[in-house]
Amino acid sequence: MSSGNRGAVTQDPFATIRTLLNTPDSASILITSLACAAIGVFALTACWGLLPGSFTAWSAVMFVLGITSPLFTSEPRYLAAIIPFCISLPELIRGRRLWIPFVAANLALLYSVTWLALTYRQIA
Repeated sequence: MSSGNRGAVTQDPFATIRTLLNTPDSASILITSLACAAIGVFALTACWGLLPGSFTAWSAVMFVLGITSPLFTSEPRYLAAIIPFCISLPELIRGRRLWIPFVAANLALLYSVTWLALTYRQIA
């Protein structure tokens, strides 16, 4: 296995946050990562009963793998694995007053993660 691959390496997400806080030009990675992690935690708890157990287990494991990747470099790849939660989140939203901000936030985060992945080659 090459040193550039993740393998079995995990890192404390709080150590990653401290490292990114002390690294110049890493604010966009940190802000996007924290926003995605907050949404992931919300989705895991809010959608627990909406999905079959296998989807819940898969998404929970992939979320943990995403937030423990060194410097959040695997985050976009692992975020793709929690798509079942992103699909079920709208089930919690009733009415257009909440739906429009939800869609706008999703589009903003999608753009942000894509921009980070392409600009910083964040996908490892």
